[in-house]
Amino acid sequence: MATGAALATGLGLLSLPAQAQAQTTQYGDLLTDHVVAINETVSDAGFVHPGVGLTADDLRSAQEMARAGQEPWASYFAAMADTAFASTTYRASNSKSAAEPDVPLDPTFVQVGMRNRETNDSFGALTQALMWTVTGDEVYRRNAIQALRTWANMDPTKYAYFPDAHIHTGHPLYQFLMAAEIIRATDPVDDDTPASTAATTSPGPTRTTRTCSRTSPTPWWRRSCSPTSGG
Repeated sequence: MATGAALATGLGLLSLPAQAQAQTTQYGDLLTDHVVAINETVSDAGFVHPGVGLTADDLRSAQEMARAGQEPWASYFAAMADTAFASTTYRASNSKSAAEPDVPLDPTFVQVGMRNRETNDSFGALTQALMWTVTGDEVYRRNAIQALRTWANMDPTKYAYFPDAHIHTGHPLYQFLMAAEIIRATDPVDDDTPASTAATTSPGPTRTTRTCSRTSPTPWWRRSCSPTSGG
């Protein structure tokens, strides 16, 4: 159900207002007043971001319909929000600790057990990214980035083939990329934390974003140029 809120965009069905209201009551307390903007960009090579699995239009439609309680988006989102992957306290299974949430517990990738962790954590990262997109609650953005960073910090010299790796590891990677694309296409909530700014240009309007300096007083998950949103 992690992709349910977004994948329901392809079903094109609407419910009666009374049904919509009934569904919204299941998760209405999760929604904030902040409506996350989804920014579409085009690379020099012509690739449209977000474009892995979901487009900007897919995300905007899912966001609008889930927030309005329209079916089938509402039921998909309610089911997703009810899973452990959607918890505000979510942490990747390969995360070392709550104190070091983006450090891998195991930086190697040489056996089936790590594939299972990859599957769970990619599902969690995608779920958290979708929860952020729909609810506007920045804790989900933070959790998604932490999960992505955990796996980005794996040791590339400690990878080795194991049975069926070529079959089972591709889809979790795809889900990580979907989550990263969502984070890349969205900005953190504006705040009053003092920080220097730098203009970044891309096809479309120029956006002013916070610096990525590690000495910036802005919490790292609020910096638009976090590692998962660059490139």
